[in-house]
Amino acid sequence: MRRCNISRWHSFSLLLFGLLAFTGCGEPTKKIVLLINTEDAFWNAARAGVKEAATDLKFADAKYEAYVDSNVGQAKGQIEKLTSYLARKDIVAVGISPYDAQNDGVAEVLKKLKDTGVG
Repeated sequence: MRRCNISRWHSFSLLLFGLLAFTGCGEPTKKIVLLINTEDAFWNAARAGVKEAATDLKFADAKYEAYVDSNVGQAKGQIEKLTSYLARKDIVAVGISPYDAQNDGVAEVLKKLKDTGVG
């Protein structure tokens, strides 16, 4: 009788493993972010382009998502946004339109992101 229970457990384990492997083990969607410097009509067009490219390139099929994230129009705001990305494991790439291209703080956080594997 005990052997039967082990066989059931073994069968259940194999079934569960197969289902998890087939569904990607619940792997989160990877995010590609474009951080903009402030809201503007130009960025509305960029948002539409990002959405269209993600559809054309079938990002969802590969468990990727691309989106535009907005800043409040200050270098400090961009640094805060970038710093928040450090804690997120789902972000795999970041593009940025810097509010202040000469701000060393933005470059420092981007380097930290790169060091964690974010492209």
